Amino acid sequence: MDQDTTGGKLDSDRIMHEFAAGKYDILLGTQMVAKGHDVKNVTAVGILAADSALNLPDFRSAERTFALLTQAAGRAGRGNLPGHVVVQTYNPDHYAVTTAAAQDYCSFYEQEIIYRSQLQYPPFAELMKLTVLAANEQQALMQSNEIVASLKELTEPCSDVRILGPAPAAVARVKDVYRMNILVKGKSLEHVKEKISQARLHYRPDLLIDVDPVSLL
Repeated sequence: MDQDTTGGKLDSDRIMHEFAAGKYDILLGTQMVAKGHDVKNVTAVGILAADSALNLPDFRSAERTFALLTQAAGRAGRGNLPGHVVVQTYNPDHYAVTTAAAQDYCSFYEQEIIYRSQLQYPPFAELMKLTVLAANEQQALMQSNEIVASLKELTEPCSDVRILGPAPAAVARVKDVYRMNILVKGKSLEHVKEKISQARLHYRPDLLIDVDPVSLL
């Protein structure tokens, strides 16, 4: 069950219905099989490369890994029969993996909140992601450096505001458009938002501004 086999509108529903009805005993799939499915006769779940998301350049990578593992593990043992979960990982000692294996939400929170506090990520700071779009990589870098220079000039009075980047986006090119990310971080970004609005940066066709981004990729 993946994007290739669920091209039609109801393909995923059909696959899950047939699986629940016992037409086949093993369902192999991507993350889409992990969330929200309630199949009573599932007694075993295997999660491959469970820690792959930990390598993504996003401060929420541990949170997403924990959520995915707990959701996937929750697919087993939902009926009268007990469930078993096997997790394959290259980072068996990482707190996102160990706390997910124990289904221990409180322990995960206690460790994650320390990391967020030390590096000043939400909820201890606000974030803004700016993505620069260009026809080629060199142009993207040049435009990004210009925007960074403008941002530094606009935010100079704000001592707690940090500007990180530019750096290539995790997916650096989409449909022949190159993407560079700039991250603005601070305890409060209200002044920065006003300055960006005054400078009319949000009207630039080559710039996407994401306030409180859900993902930094």
